[in-house]
Amino acid sequence: MKQKTADISRAKLSALEVGGCVLLANKQERACLKLVDLWEKQPYIVVANKADVSVYTVQREHGGSERTVHWNLLAQCKLLPLDHQDPEFPVDQTNSGESK
Repeated sequence: MKQKTADISRAKLSALEVGGCVLLANKQERACLKLVDLWEKQPYIVVANKADVSVYTVQREHGGSERTVHWNLLAQCKLLPLDHQDPEFPVDQTNSGESK
């Protein structure tokens, strides 16, 4: 019991910010868990959270219905999706390096 209280006191709840990008756990497919993606491919945006409980309301990044999920089904998305491009370094789509 002593160890349990020490572990609980050291545990930190990572608060997700409203407007932050998160990934939602993939609970749809239940086949062989080794081969299934653990997280959904499209990121979600945190719309709201309830202060008294660890529940967040999220919505897909490009629109869609809102879902209310527990915090243990969410993971912070620290990488930006590929459709976000840095305006300082535009990607040139032409093959200007080819010689004829």
